[in-house]
Amino acid sequence: MDLKLEDLLSMDGLAIEMSNTDFLETYTRGELGVSVYTAEYKASIDGKSLVEGKLIGMVTAKKYGDDGIWKIGNYSIINVRDKENFKEVFGQ
Repeated sequence: MDLKLEDLLSMDGLAIEMSNTDFLETYTRGELGVSVYTAEYKASIDGKSLVEGKLIGMVTAKKYGDDGIWKIGNYSIINVRDKENFKEVFGQ
């Protein structure tokens, strides 16, 4: 079955859960900031688990307005490992 990412993301019943987020580093300078983090993910369709694992991500943000609200400017997933390959990157 040749399934493209676009097809998967538009499927009815798809759920992607993120948990156990751990922010490794966060830097801010003035109105700009960047954070690198790890998180566990689980993807399922209609309650049936497809894949679960851990990822490394990065988010950049900018502070706006007098009340200093931070808004995400860019969100990137740097590395994704399924549960069987945790040891390769995370040593767990």
